[in-house]
Amino acid sequence: EALEAARNAVRANAKSSQAYYWLGIAEEQNQNTAAAIAAHTEALKLEPGMNVARIALSRVMAAEGRSQEALQHAQAVQKAVPGSPDARLAVVRALLQKGQIAEAESQVGPLTRQNPKSATAHAMHGQVLLAKGDRAGAARHFDAALQIDPGDTDALGGRIVVDLQGKRPDEARRRVTQAL
Repeated sequence: EALEAARNAVRANAKSSQAYYWLGIAEEQNQNTAAAIAAHTEALKLEPGMNVARIALSRVMAAEGRSQEALQHAQAVQKAVPGSPDARLAVVRALLQKGQIAEAESQVGPLTRQNPKSATAHAMHGQVLLAKGDRAGAARHFDAALQIDPGDTDALGGRIVVDLQGKRPDEARRRVTQAL
């Protein structure tokens, strides 16, 4: 329904950056990444300073494996809005995907310190530490994220990976059962 509503909004006003942005979000939620990229790109053509569309474009490009483009979009927003946690999160996600763990770690630390009650920030910090090989640190951040938001699937998935890597399959199974 959201996808159809967004398509109708674009048909009603083809010059609306907001309509294209929401179409991109709906396409992303329907796992149509090519259409999401096209919609967010159109939103940015109509309104080049629309940072929310640039962040969404970065996220979708990262999901497509286009990490360099994702990083460029995220860094553009970070430059335009230096304190934006969403921009920093997008930068970390793209750096992590590119395998630039040290750079990702240098970005995620300040993100978590500035947003200590953000499950998303803690889950991303856990992902960076897991990629670095610091299972204990990763577990702490995944657990912090789950304390804030028990339904955070990124944190849960990361915590399960830590359990499995630590050869604790019973603990991983317990977490899955508890989450279900």
